[in-house]
Amino acid sequence: MDKTDFKKKFLSLSWKRWLERPFDLFVSSLFVGGTKKETFEKLGIDDLSVRAILNQNGVWYESAEVWDDMKARSLVYMQNHKMNEVSSILEDFYSKSKIRLKELSSSSISSLEKLQEFNDIFTNSTMFVWLTHGIEEYYNDELTREVPKYVSSDIDAFIGDASFPSKKNAHSLMEEMMREGISSSEIAKRYTWLKCRDGFCDGFNESEIDSMREGLKEEEEVPSVNVPLELQDLFDEVRELVYFRTARTDVFYHLLYLARPILKEVASHYGLSFQELKHYTVQDLLLGDLKQYGPEFSLAAYEGEMFVFSKRIVEEKKINSANFVKGKVAYKGKVIGRVKIVKLVSEIYKVEKGDVLVTQMTFPSFLPAMIRACAFVTDEGGITCHAAIVAREMKKPCVIGTKTATRLFKDEDLVEVDAVNGIVRKVSEN
Repeated sequence: MDKTDFKKKFLSLSWKRWLERPFDLFVSSLFVGGTKKETFEKLGIDDLSVRAILNQNGVWYESAEVWDDMKARSLVYMQNHKMNEVSSILEDFYSKSKIRLKELSSSSISSLEKLQEFNDIFTNSTMFVWLTHGIEEYYNDELTREVPKYVSSDIDAFIGDASFPSKKNAHSLMEEMMREGISSSEIAKRYTWLKCRDGFCDGFNESEIDSMREGLKEEEEVPSVNVPLELQDLFDEVRELVYFRTARTDVFYHLLYLARPILKEVASHYGLSFQELKHYTVQDLLLGDLKQYGPEFSLAAYEGEMFVFSKRIVEEKKINSANFVKGKVAYKGKVIGRVKIVKLVSEIYKVEKGDVLVTQMTFPSFLPAMIRACAFVTDEGGITCHAAIVAREMKKPCVIGTKTATRLFKDEDLVEVDAVNGIVRKVSEN
């Protein structure tokens, strides 16, 4: 299919804004590469794929037709599997991939052979990211249907309190090391990669870890929740999903950090700087097609084919003006604070103590900002998202899934976060 025919078929689907991820073209191409049916099959998951997806300048768009299909197929898969099985597949993949990337870094094979194997590893890794979206839809439906049968009031709070992760994730383990007094140099050695969202930035340094340590609260006990017997199996699955959701992104970004020597070698092979790799797709680099794209691009995938366009191909509707947003409560509380919009890791240090962190979605690399913030507000996410997990751990008010908070509010706006009713309202504008 040529580019013109591809675009025509692609645009025959209906598209809407889904989520914002300020990924460069290189990392975006890794995610898109993992949407194919063959990728899922490699890891023993049949009849699953993401038929079509679009990324325009870091904003991802979804097609309802495509997502409904993904959700339906995920439902079938999860009816025959348990979350601990899926977690085991991920953990086994992680263990083997770490070893292989270290071997590749010192291997004598050519740079392009290394890049090909790198691409194979990472397209497989992104499969776990795509799979999670379908799985979350399945369990959200299960929670919505089953919990009201046995819980009569404050259902969101009950679900949140009963959904702590089954195991500690990387950022929780890093916090544990801080509380135990382990040196910042040792912590940086083990967890510096948590800051890296694209493989091209520097990790946490010792001074950053020192700063986080100063603002860290004492660990609080996981709340004791009396889960009805009829719901215990469901919540066992949900707790495993909450762990898995953070773990699968941790796996991707840690592996990407470990792959830096390989990527530097590939850059050198093509006479590029390491940072310049951001502007190319992995697929083009493998073909030796060094067409560089600027900050504006549209990366579109449909039925296993992928094309890059140098401008927008889908126009976005403007949001209605308002002075508030509504979302789901992830952790209860009410606070007033100044808004700080954070989209990139480089922006986390503008969040000061008592500010309200407003973002599309939080990541482990946002931890320093989350420690200083008095509340979290996100565009995206459900009850198992990273912001919800951390809010419950830190006991901070949190409203998730507002869809438009990062576009409605501005830095220094004074807002009231009503994480009882799920409303974030402007008190005064900057």
